[in-house]
Amino acid sequence: MRKLTALIALLILALGLSGPAAFGSEKEKPQKVDYRFTPPAPRDQSQADVAAKSEGCYSCHTRTDLP
Repeated sequence: MRKLTALIALLILALGLSGPAAFGSEKEKPQKVDYRFTPPAPRDQSQADVAAKSEGCYSCHTRTDLP
């Protein structure tokens, strides 16, 4: 049992001395992201138009999401 405890302590010490650099890159690097243009929703549309456009969404998102 003492050997196991000593081994665990040695592993913890070794991981602690290696520092955070051992677990990832040094710094975050910026990513190039191309966002697509999405036109805004029409200002003047009836509730029937809104419901027709959203019918596919509401077929899956029924219990957890509100319109």
